[in-house]
Amino acid sequence: MGIAFLVGVIVYLVKKYEKKRTEELAECFQYLSFRSVEQRELPDFKITSRGHSRRRYNNFEGRSSGLDLSIFDYRYTVGGGKNQHTYNITIAMTNASLPVFQLSKEGLFQKLVDKFSPKDIDFEDYPIFSEKYLLKGDDEQAIRKTFTPEVLCFFESDEPCYVESNGSKLIFCKPNKRIKPENMNEFLEKVKQCFKRL
Repeated sequence: MGIAFLVGVIVYLVKKYEKKRTEELAECFQYLSFRSVEQRELPDFKITSRGHSRRRYNNFEGRSSGLDLSIFDYRYTVGGGKNQHTYNITIAMTNASLPVFQLSKEGLFQKLVDKFSPKDIDFEDYPIFSEKYLLKGDDEQAIRKTFTPEVLCFFESDEPCYVESNGSKLIFCKPNKRIKPENMNEFLEKVKQCFKRL
């Protein structure tokens, strides 16, 4: 009885928090002249194919600084049972004709993997970028043309982020992080700075 009650309280608090977040996001995006939209299908990206129980929610669309933007929360789960973990991320997306690539923070494990599987695209003249990020994609020549000195310097100086292109759309998010409503304006500025450079 005690465990069931505790679970019930947790579920209630989570639902209450999520409702409050949705309301605050709606207010935030209304101020930014974005509109709330009905449920959308998950876009086709590497990050949206991870795990299971995938869900896109809190969808907003609008135009800012000449960019058509979609902002949404995304949830997915990896593992199961005691090893199960759920991630919540805020993703920004726009239309962009670019080579297919994935840019992510490079961790210690990936550095060890790269020694035996050299898939990371590095830039010798930008060691900070190459140390900080893992850049992957099949068309290396096209990707190198996309990552100009201006783009590389931007990513060197900014906080780690995840950026991916599927060829027709481009997404930006903070690794495994959902953006608080009060920080959304700052997040959008980073998104626009990134998208405009690419």
